[in-house]
Amino acid sequence: MLLPPEVSTAIQDIIQDHDSGARQLALKALRALQSALSYYFPPSRSPWRDIVNCAWHISRARPSMKAAIQTAILRVLGALQSSPPDHWGQILERHIAEEQSLLENLAKAFAGYFTSLAAGTGKLEMLTLSNSSTMLVALGELFKSPLCPRVNLTILESRPLFEGITLTTQLLATKPPQVTIQLATDAAAAYFASRAEYVLLGADQVDPLTGSVKNKIGSLAVATFAKKHSDGRGQEGKVMCVTSTDKFDERDHRDKEEMEENDPEEVSQMWPVNVDRALVTVRNIYFEWVDGGLIDLYMTERGLLSRESIARISHERQELAKVWDILD
Repeated sequence: MLLPPEVSTAIQDIIQDHDSGARQLALKALRALQSALSYYFPPSRSPWRDIVNCAWHISRARPSMKAAIQTAILRVLGALQSSPPDHWGQILERHIAEEQSLLENLAKAFAGYFTSLAAGTGKLEMLTLSNSSTMLVALGELFKSPLCPRVNLTILESRPLFEGITLTTQLLATKPPQVTIQLATDAAAAYFASRAEYVLLGADQVDPLTGSVKNKIGSLAVATFAKKHSDGRGQEGKVMCVTSTDKFDERDHRDKEEMEENDPEEVSQMWPVNVDRALVTVRNIYFEWVDGGLIDLYMTERGLLSRESIARISHERQELAKVWDILD
């Protein structure tokens, strides 16, 4: 079944966008669905199956970030299905607004946790990597709080696109005097992660069965080294996954698509010498899984969640996926 041209163009934009995080791509997906509604409205016949077909293709545009994209799409479809077509546009706009405000609730929960935790303590040692819209908003909310504690934040460069540097420059606008930020190479992950009290990871997917987290390549290293303090304090660092609940999605162990490889030129373009690509294969893997046993805390827009709560929310979302049955 052919897709409307506007929807096909929007899908291509999502596929080719390697700068935006899962949250931003979910918003792009909703805008793509908005194009589908406009194309089939006003309906001369029931367009529901056509719209669901468009939604299905949109939700598969970036398999590595499918959890957030598909959840956003399914929530909208669930609301549209029980409403008359002349209300669809308003419903979608409301969901887009809710999607945008979701991060605000998460950021407030994140800031509240660390402001209460740090009362009367010394400087907090934190580490993160990559450029996540979720992490940017969460840390920004903490920095803007009048109760923001003393923080030493280490951000890894995050090769190949140096996303950690991007995150750093964005955070500088809200950084208070009691917060210091230091940039480090990915090669220094062991040194800095082993000294961090909190390693902060975003997520593109959280497996509700195991608590495992899929995130930017390099996440497994910092989570592992956080458990091996070498500064003599005798305690492990805590690994906190900072994510919205729409990332909860059961992992398919048969699915190899999470090993998303991208343009090798992203890796090699910064090298000081040319390497014969006919003789050397350049790998550019974007994502990896961090075992749930390494994750201590899950911070969401609903506050801290237990593994049991994550599983329950995921089950509720699975019920929404029954809308795809119309395409069988």
